[in-house]
Amino acid sequence: MARQVTGLDGSGITATERTGTPRRRMVFTAVSSLAVIAAACVLYASIEIQRATQDVHATLEAVALLKLRSIEELRTQAHERDRAAATGMASELTTIQSALAGNAEEQARAASVLAAYTSPAGPQTLALVARDATVVVNTGGAEPSAASLKALLLRAQESGTATSVLTSEPSGHLVVETVWPIHEEGEHGAMLGAVVFRHELTSRILALAEWWPRESSTAETLIVRLEGEEIEYLSRGRSQPANVVGFRLPASLPDLPAAKALRGRTIVDGVDYRGSKTLAVARRLADSDWHLVSKVDVDEALADTYRSIASFTAVIIAGLVALWTILALWFRE
Repeated sequence: MARQVTGLDGSGITATERTGTPRRRMVFTAVSSLAVIAAACVLYASIEIQRATQDVHATLEAVALLKLRSIEELRTQAHERDRAAATGMASELTTIQSALAGNAEEQARAASVLAAYTSPAGPQTLALVARDATVVVNTGGAEPSAASLKALLLRAQESGTATSVLTSEPSGHLVVETVWPIHEEGEHGAMLGAVVFRHELTSRILALAEWWPRESSTAETLIVRLEGEEIEYLSRGRSQPANVVGFRLPASLPDLPAAKALRGRTIVDGVDYRGSKTLAVARRLADSDWHLVSKVDVDEALADTYRSIASFTAVIIAGLVALWTILALWFRE
């Protein structure tokens, strides 16, 4: 039974009423503060994760662009070597013109001339191609496809000078091809055909793709393209055995970063070939159907952010507990 207490104004209130009301207020204050703190923590976490994600995307984009520039430098170096070789061949221009005109004896001599300019460092092969895309002389290796040669000859005819492109063979190899147009009389005569210099750069480009600017357990750059209904990976995945090079996955996988890249997107976060959530960006190799996809696992990329959020939340909770303790002691007195 509640104890009756008489106030100064003569009204009667119970001890339960006098002590119960502040306690209810304390509980209400505690619950309200907890809700506010929880909302603040969620907002802070959301802002921090968004900021960190943007920073990771910026880093991945910088890495991808750096690799693209490095690949472009490889193409430029190949082009410069080919220009120097073409200058050296100028003294044999009459032989090359006669070979393109169908002179069998000159074709044999032209083969010797072209072979003298091949090297392991590149160009690995040279071909003398007529204007109808017929290969007249080939110093070795697989002949370029007729469709590829027609495109190269058209490009050379339009530019009127030596030009180079990064192309991919049906086998998936990346090749820099430089086309040196050969004309009947000087640079303004009808084009008889062209000398095609070919540099096989797959191994060097893959080495660039595997390089990463700092130590990471999950970051990598993959080179991919669409092949029919599948995505072809030219590069080896980080988690794959060293003797495995290249693999394929269905292009229909909606969350696969490579699939998003091939649909034209540049921010391609998703679930990668290992089933891990990743942050990723994509860029296309110039004059090629291959794309670079630079990515890193979400858990690794945002690990510091997660720790920061946990520390912030712990400090807030500790402060709130301390405040509640002080209030409880004060009300007890």
